[in-house]
Amino acid sequence: MKLVFGSSGQVASALKLMPDVEALGRKDCDLMKRQNFHEIIKHYGPSAVVNAAAYTQVDDAEFDDKAFQLNSVVPKEIASACKTLGVPFIHLSTDYVFSGEGTLPWKSEHHAVPINRYGKSKLEGEQAVSSCCDNYVILRTSWTFSNSRSNFVTTIASIADGAESREFIEVVEDQVGGPTPAESIAEACIVISDELTRAPWKSGIYHLSGWPDVSRAELASAILTELGSSVEIRNVRSSSLTGTHAKRPLNSRLDCESLYRSFGIERPRWRDTLKHVVGN
Repeated sequence: MKLVFGSSGQVASALKLMPDVEALGRKDCDLMKRQNFHEIIKHYGPSAVVNAAAYTQVDDAEFDDKAFQLNSVVPKEIASACKTLGVPFIHLSTDYVFSGEGTLPWKSEHHAVPINRYGKSKLEGEQAVSSCCDNYVILRTSWTFSNSRSNFVTTIASIADGAESREFIEVVEDQVGGPTPAESIAEACIVISDELTRAPWKSGIYHLSGWPDVSRAELASAILTELGSSVEIRNVRSSSLTGTHAKRPLNSRLDCESLYRSFGIERPRWRDTLKHVVGN
């Protein structure tokens, strides 16, 4: 059995649909309160633990210290308990740990320099996990989408659905990355956790993102095409945006080759999942 911390997020929602998975939500384990993770994990006796809980409000994280509690402190405590109990640990992270400079895909060994507090909180969580756990995988992903929670895909679809009087939607063209289906991340967590029980030496940091890489504007156009919408996507630069507190990385491309070499996991084709999320 796999034990998942988090139950309402996109990946946790996908994991809950899989067999032999126990997901703990806030009513079961409030991560904003002090928890004895050693006793919790020992009680369930899982073959692996997945941390799918996180603070993901990028703009709010600029002012809210709860981001560091959920993204840094909690992963460290779970990882420490997993090490003591000898249980493999999978921790989900993000492309936002990188600066977003350049155009080449980020490799797992590249130096991480986040440009906002959300990214900093996630990087601190990564560092804590890797320093106190010896059988783990930190899985960085990008642009997660599903139909279970609000995300870029559902937001664009919702705007277009109520945009009968609108001729266009402005979307940034200079942010590029790989949209990643939540169900693909969940499936990867299961594969990785099973492999870590056999091959703990595969521990480390890996990347998973959807294929192919596109700009936010190109993704929005693909969404509207699936919807059969006549609304136009108008490309804008990130520098022209107002109303956001946190900077976003422009280059969110992730090099996923090491994940394929170690676990046989290929980059998912996001267009295939997009049809099910927004298709008519």
